[in-house]
Amino acid sequence: MLPEQLQRLMRVLLLASSLLSATQARADGNAASHAPSLRSPEDFYAYADELASGGKYREAMQWYQEAAKRSHAGAQFALATAYLEGRGVRENPKQAVKWLKRAAKSGHTEGQYMLGMQYQEGNGVAHSTKDAARWLQAAAEAGHSAARLSAGLMALNGVGMERNVQRGVRWLTLAAEGGDETAQLNMGLMQLAGQAGLGQDNRAAARWFHLAADHGNSIALFNLGALYARGQGVDQDFVEAWKWFELARLKGDDSAEVARDQIAQALTPSGIRRAGQFADAWLGAH
Repeated sequence: MLPEQLQRLMRVLLLASSLLSATQARADGNAASHAPSLRSPEDFYAYADELASGGKYREAMQWYQEAAKRSHAGAQFALATAYLEGRGVRENPKQAVKWLKRAAKSGHTEGQYMLGMQYQEGNGVAHSTKDAARWLQAAAEAGHSAARLSAGLMALNGVGMERNVQRGVRWLTLAAEGGDETAQLNMGLMQLAGQAGLGQDNRAAARWFHLAADHGNSIALFNLGALYARGQGVDQDFVEAWKWFELARLKGDDSAEVARDQIAQALTPSGIRRAGQFADAWLGAH
């Protein structure tokens, strides 16, 4: 090889080396920009959430751990959820309960509810209605709708706590007003039967059944059919009764078909067609 050719080759190699160094520097800079300067537990938590939202669960766990160790309740709850679902880590109910306890004691409402449910179900911790009631009550007082339902039923029946009908009805009412389907159904049933210190009130029962029916609850749908058939709490209307029984049947209540066919005997073919149209319209709106 001639000296001049060798010099050209050296210059080419030097240029390639410079380009490689520049490319690496840019890559390092980009990597640094994706690892922000994290100083506070909230920084760690926010970055973990960003990673988790991108499906990088294993990486997210590292940062949730950092935030959780610094008493960040949201991160503690996120860790508990990950251990319950096996997302980014191996499923481990005992570890989940460990972090739920920390989140719950820090006042994390969802953590209190979930901890209460673990005690109620004996998942990752020994079954204890007393401990379940303690944490479900805490979440209920903080406004958690599902906790209000669970704590309300426990208070009504004296499970895990002293029986307190007034408190149970209060929590169930709040859960029902908050849109909880099961609470709405239970309020309707109690008003219909005049239970739990509530006066027998068919009109109030119908109102609660209407709300639960909006969720597609088959029991509420059937009870509305019965109320319209008898004219209890609502104006007697066989077309409406047929509609509600038919909707209950479509939601899986086999007994509703018998009730619907009995009501059909009091209707003309035109009335049955109208009832079917009303049922179709309700389904279209829900």
